Amino acid sequence: MEGSYGIPKEYLQVLRVFSDRMGDSGVNWTIIGSLSLASHGVPLVPRDIDILTDKNGAHAIENIFPEFVNKKVSYSSTGEIGSYFGSLIIDGVKIEIMGDVAKLVQGKWEDILNFDRDKEFMEYGGVKIPILSLEREYEEYVKLGRLDTAKYIKKFMVRGK
Repeated sequence: MEGSYGIPKEYLQVLRVFSDRMGDSGVNWTIIGSLSLASHGVPLVPRDIDILTDKNGAHAIENIFPEFVNKKVSYSSTGEIGSYFGSLIIDGVKIEIMGDVAKLVQGKWEDILNFDRDKEFMEYGGVKIPILSLEREYEEYVKLGRLDTAKYIKKFMVRGK
């Protein structure tokens, strides 16, 4: 695997295209999930690029990348998680877009992210990329009941300090 922090080279190239196009769009977005974890140095192979934004941001991203739209943004819910969801495919890499994500936690809908509090920036090959903080990734996996993944992240957090 080539690239920084265990991120495959082709993902870095797609991130450059994505970030360059987003430019001064005003869309508030961040990377979450497996790519965010790999960016923090958690040893795993990302499956795709998950982008978290709000409803308007999800539609804006779709409009900024019309030729790459794989699934148009629309509201989707599993009963436990709801969001404005769509996807792109850029150079064979799938990008999932999620806007206004809310999770049903103990019978109440909770927003997943406070962008100003939970976002960090990392630089890859001269491209500044927003990612979710490792602590917040851990908290979200716990809330989702994905305890094996949360436990794995927690072990890394303890070793990383």
